[in-house]
Amino acid sequence: PPVPEPFARGGIRVLGSWPLRSLANQLAYADTDAFATDDAIRVGLLHCARPSWEDDSVSWLLGGGYSVSSLVPRLAPKPTAILWGRQDEILPPAEFAPKFVAALPGAAFRWVEECGHSPHLEQPDALAAAVRA
Repeated sequence: PPVPEPFARGGIRVLGSWPLRSLANQLAYADTDAFATDDAIRVGLLHCARPSWEDDSVSWLLGGGYSVSSLVPRLAPKPTAILWGRQDEILPPAEFAPKFVAALPGAAFRWVEECGHSPHLEQPDALAAAVRA
């Protein structure tokens, strides 16, 4: 396994903690006053309340998890739009946007202004307009 089970379990417990979810909310949104709220943290923790969440998450982690980046090239032959929050701190644009553009050279790339990692929450009108285009 990638990590010993006790460390995996400890890490999963941290993922289900209020402090980590609060930090993630601060990183996820450009407008933290409007979106990084206690309610957002509660919503982010909902799945952690499922009785087998910890055990399932440990099994997933010990099984190697998944790598989204390895799946990106499969989208290349499909019509694809990349919408990226210019203020994304989860996947910083300077580091990650060029990788997506290189992996999907035919994709339409659009910045979403005044937006962090969650355009569907912070800028739903901009996202809807891009999907309709």
